[in-house]
Amino acid sequence: MCFSAQASFIGAGVLTVIGLVTIASIHTRRIIPFALAPLIFAVQQALEGIVWVTLNTGQTTSTLHRIGVYGFLSFVGMFWPLWAPISLWLIEPIKIRRHLLIGTLIFGILVAAASISQFVHSIPTAHILNHHLVYSTLDRPFNTFRGTCVTIFYLIATVGSFLISSVPLMWLAGLIVGAAWVITITLYYFAFGSLWCFFGALASMMAYLIVKNYR
Repeated sequence: MCFSAQASFIGAGVLTVIGLVTIASIHTRRIIPFALAPLIFAVQQALEGIVWVTLNTGQTTSTLHRIGVYGFLSFVGMFWPLWAPISLWLIEPIKIRRHLLIGTLIFGILVAAASISQFVHSIPTAHILNHHLVYSTLDRPFNTFRGTCVTIFYLIATVGSFLISSVPLMWLAGLIVGAAWVITITLYYFAFGSLWCFFGALASMMAYLIVKNYR
């Protein structure tokens, strides 16, 4: 979480509880990948808590710090752009929408490939700025042509997948995440990656309602 180590670990704990309740509400195996969202976000928030702790204690060259940074960025740049299209494709009953979700998955693969390329060509770092975490390898949207492409592809893979889905309440989750992106990019441009993930974690709490009502 973008505010402090304590906030990150508390958020991870809350998401874990919600995640376990969500898992207990599963009625069909097909929705398991989607139902895991709160628990996965809990792991991501815990990793960011590690980044906070190691930065505050000056352990920026430690293995623990690298685990936190690489782990968090792996979720952001590689896991979520793939998870959203795949998990929603598995539970989508309408054929044409399933085809569209495969299209969003292609964009997610491109984003993941771009993230891997960044890991290969530069060492990711993190620092604290105005009580927020800033990661060096997160492209600033629209700063460069590459950043523009990655941003658009990312939104298609994540927000777009939710808006395509016909599963009840999924569109609302997409609108919340999309609105969070607009707010973050407008007010907290310098740390949008960390903050948008915070809002994404909040939106994942809707997974309980979606899973509970899915048949």
